[in-house]
Amino acid sequence: MSIEPDVGGDLTHMDGLETVTLRQAGESAVATLSGALRRRLRYAEAEASGGRYQRGDVVWHVSTEQQASMPRLGSILTDAEGVHWTVLGVQRETLALRWRIVARSLIIAKGLDELITIQRARWTAGRGGDAQPAWHDWRCGLPARIQPQQAEIEVNEHRRQTRVTHKVFLAENIPLDENHRFKAADGSTYTIRRVERAARIDELTVVHVCRSSSGSTLT
Repeated sequence: MSIEPDVGGDLTHMDGLETVTLRQAGESAVATLSGALRRRLRYAEAEASGGRYQRGDVVWHVSTEQQASMPRLGSILTDAEGVHWTVLGVQRETLALRWRIVARSLIIAKGLDELITIQRARWTAGRGGDAQPAWHDWRCGLPARIQPQQAEIEVNEHRRQTRVTHKVFLAENIPLDENHRFKAADGSTYTIRRVERAARIDELTVVHVCRSSSGSTLT
């Protein structure tokens, strides 16, 4: 059994401290926190949580001097290597001098093995007066998993095209609409059809998309 070492209120003298960032759930602002300490979750606590916590989860210790307000459940803590950790539980400990944060990396737990870019459209009037999108990178390097679901063959102006339907799994709950699309590392683009918001903070957001293998834009 792995036991988490005792952590006192003063984190400044501990070994293995990291500088991390924290984005509170429902907010866009990001706070930089120096001197955060990472520890493995106690196995006994994982087993006693009724499945809420897993043995792959970690505990972060953050001084209340660095973060005055309690981190909200569902907030995102990003470590020094860029891995995102979703906050599942928070306690104030050691005479209210630090936060003890239980967090899970959905990127690791759910096997998000690809980096994608979210592009956003800027609409301009075309030659015929119709609005035409000009796509620009909006959010880059987001961990995701792109999972094929089904494929349909279409013939359009004597061109044979394959419309492929996929599910894209994201660790972050990002507002998406018809003004956004995904771009994979191989250059393929995906039109957003429907977004399923995760009902639980320890689950992924699922986005239903379509891709054209012929390189033409299908909407």
